[in-house]
Amino acid sequence: MSLNERSRKNLEGVHPHLVAVVEKAREKVDFLVTEGLRTKERQAFLVKSGKSQTQNSRHLYGLAVDLCDCDGCYDIPDMHEIAKAMKAAAIELEVPIRWGGDWKTFKDTPHFELDRSAYPDDGAKKPRVLKPNGPTIVTAKGVVAYTVWDVTSM
Repeated sequence: MSLNERSRKNLEGVHPHLVAVVEKAREKVDFLVTEGLRTKERQAFLVKSGKSQTQNSRHLYGLAVDLCDCDGCYDIPDMHEIAKAMKAAAIELEVPIRWGGDWKTFKDTPHFELDRSAYPDDGAKKPRVLKPNGPTIVTAKGVVAYTVWDVTSM
């Protein structure tokens, strides 16, 4: 399964490692990319409308994407399937990501971002490489819940 034209356009300006994770996950489950790189103006609008809580979103640096099911919905069962595919693709490609659905407060189920410890907000050209090391716990729904990462420099 390949990404549609709209999803491809929404990936313009997104870090290539995150694009690779999205493309790999798309091989496993259908979804759309609703947003990638954002302007400061767009981010300010989302904060004002209550859809975001930060002016310093990872979207501003091309380090985050928002996804939804192919009907344009953010239904929890579908988002869990998308998260499962994204996490599996990230582990396979050795690209650490975070899912907004795992956050303790302000659950943001459409949101996936490159992990800050490897990909700082300044968009450093030489991110640190994190490799899985240790147990990966998979929940009953098949969602990766915890992985230990080793940090090495490029």
